[in-house]
Amino acid sequence: MNARLVFVSGRRTGASVELGQGRTTIGRNPTSDIRFPPDEVLVSADHAFVERRGDEFVLTDTASRNGTFVNEERIEGDVVLGEGDVIRFGSRGPTVQFVSSSGDFVAQTVDATDKPDAVNLFREAQKRASERHSGDTAIARGFSTTREFAAMAIQRSSRRAKSTTIVLGFLMLAVVVALNLWQERSRAQLQSTLDQIAMQLQAERGQRSILEQSLETIQSNYDSMLGEVESTRRQLDETRRSSAGLPESVTRSYSNGVALLVFSYGFAKPGTDTFLRFQIDRNGQPTMERGPTGQMFPRIGFGGDGPPLARHGSATGFLIDSAGWLVTNRHVALPWERDDDLQFLENSGLDVEPRFIVLEAYFPPGGDAHALTVFRASDDVDLAILRTVDRTGISAPVIPLGNPPARAVPGEQIVFIGYPTGVHNLLFRIPESERTAILESTGQDPVPLARELAQRDLIQPLVIGGSISDTTRTEIIHTAGTTGGGSGGPLIGADRTVVGIHYAAVRSPIVGDPFQTQRAVKVAFVLDVLPEAIRNREGG
Repeated sequence: MNARLVFVSGRRTGASVELGQGRTTIGRNPTSDIRFPPDEVLVSADHAFVERRGDEFVLTDTASRNGTFVNEERIEGDVVLGEGDVIRFGSRGPTVQFVSSSGDFVAQTVDATDKPDAVNLFREAQKRASERHSGDTAIARGFSTTREFAAMAIQRSSRRAKSTTIVLGFLMLAVVVALNLWQERSRAQLQSTLDQIAMQLQAERGQRSILEQSLETIQSNYDSMLGEVESTRRQLDETRRSSAGLPESVTRSYSNGVALLVFSYGFAKPGTDTFLRFQIDRNGQPTMERGPTGQMFPRIGFGGDGPPLARHGSATGFLIDSAGWLVTNRHVALPWERDDDLQFLENSGLDVEPRFIVLEAYFPPGGDAHALTVFRASDDVDLAILRTVDRTGISAPVIPLGNPPARAVPGEQIVFIGYPTGVHNLLFRIPESERTAILESTGQDPVPLARELAQRDLIQPLVIGGSISDTTRTEIIHTAGTTGGGSGGPLIGADRTVVGIHYAAVRSPIVGDPFQTQRAVKVAFVLDVLPEAIRNREGG
């Protein structure tokens, strides 16, 4: 018996795949026999498989995240597939239908079960179709039977029945025409609405820097986050195997010395603590003003009771001295250097000074925040030193720097520790009910989110293995895959000391080339920005 899966929903609707004699795997994994595209996020990487056992085909769910459903019932264990069974991957995912070639059935298109005459008429039509098309397949004979039945029914119908049929036909045609007209009208209204929205969005692009705070919620699209987190987890699974040369006890003990950094910064009047804020009326609503080109945008100004014009972010830092000294990147310590809004505000005639509103560190597993200040940033490489504001000691493991500075060797196994994708990666490691409760109470800004996660002892970095691919005078090129939020994380070498500080994933300069490399600053350059007392101790 041969069988196949026919896609009845999703991007591959109408396509079919023959099932082999052995096992047919299904998922988003590139090695799957039936592979879904990466953006089919409801389908797991290794979702399910169909295996032929004798004359039966058995469906098995491979512990997928969203489940596998047969005829809208979620399966547990193995299920023998029957003719016409509908399989759904995820509660709202794509569906396929199981079809075998062993059956010889015909889908009836005319109801021939109420009256004996209708039954006989259908049997006669079936007989005539078989005589005319005896060499056709069962499906072809089914269509022929349907045509014969319809022709005989019309021939044997009374004049009144024919008239009724014609009237019903006109009524159905009128309904179809009315529906088409309604759809065209709705489509025109929808297109008009979309055109208006497009015009508004086009106007708002010119004021992106001012309206960015209100657009951050839209930009935080959970579907893309899920895809990014899933990709990070896959990278973690792959790279952990390559870092087997480093003892687990070392990476585990170092993890608690790697902090989650969260920050927000605004734009203050130089020499004062007065920040640029959105202006609101007595009802707490933002006031609007018209720009030079006629667009309306929120009014901003120094002082007032409205929210500050602020930017938010998260990154990684690690403890190098228990007195409260941390290492991170310059672009983390001075984030406004890469912010086009500062230049826009200055070009608009506003004299502003970028300044942190909040800069905090959280060490695993959580607890209280440590307020930070920037001690020094390198002018040569992407490095900076932070220190706690109150200058109190921190009870967390100190991550040792290479002393003398470690010499990175291509091929050497390394481990990266940090917070790729920032606070939101931590959210997607906890149950959905708890995640929903946290988001409802805090919103999506990294600062309040980090505070809530810390109170629940949910701060924990990722440990990602890899190796050194190459080096330059200042950089280490490595394979420990990470994303935004991992900036400032340490690379631990085979000698169990820091050999580099991750700062970016650099994409290929060739348009359309997806290749990118992970880059870190060599640890030797940390000595140039350390306080003298620590530099003398670390440098020997």
